[in-house]
Amino acid sequence: MKRFAMCFACLATCALLCASAAAATLQWSKELGLNANCLQTIADGNGGCAIVNVVAGTFKVTWFDKKGAERYSKSGLANIPILLACEKNALVFCYMSSAMSLYQVANVDAKGNETTISAAGVHYLSYVGVTSNVKVMRLSDRKGYFVEKLTPAGTASLERYSYK
Repeated sequence: MKRFAMCFACLATCALLCASAAAATLQWSKELGLNANCLQTIADGNGGCAIVNVVAGTFKVTWFDKKGAERYSKSGLANIPILLACEKNALVFCYMSSAMSLYQVANVDAKGNETTISAAGVHYLSYVGVTSNVKVMRLSDRKGYFVEKLTPAGTASLERYSYK
C-alpha cells in the first residue's frame, strides 16, 4: 500500500508539472471596443500582428508589435481592407480608394510610413480572389497565437498568448 501511495504521488506530481508546462500564457491584451470584431488577423512571425476590424461602422487596419503597442493604424475606411502580408518589418494591404473607387495596395514599413501603389482606372487586386484564399489568415507563429475575446456586452479584445 505504501508503494502504491508513493507511485501515485509521483504520477500526480508529474501530471501537474506537465500540465503547467503546456499551459498558455497571456502576453498582452488590447481592447478593440464595442462591436469592434476582428475580420482578419495576420501574425507577423515576431509576436505582433495586423488586424482588420469594424469601428463605428467603418473599417480599420491596425498593426501591433510584439508587446502589443500600435505600430500603424488607418481608420475610417468605407470598404473592407484586405491584409495581404504582415512580417516583422512590413505590412501590405489593399483598400478601396474613395477617390478612385478601385482597390489600391499600401505598403507600410517598420517605422509606420505608408507608400501607396495606385493608378487611375486600375484594380490592383481582385477582392473575390483574395477573400477566397485561406492563406490570408495566420493566427499563430512559432512562439504563440492570437485570439479575439468577445464579452457578453459586445466588447472585443485581441489577446496574444505564448505556448508556454
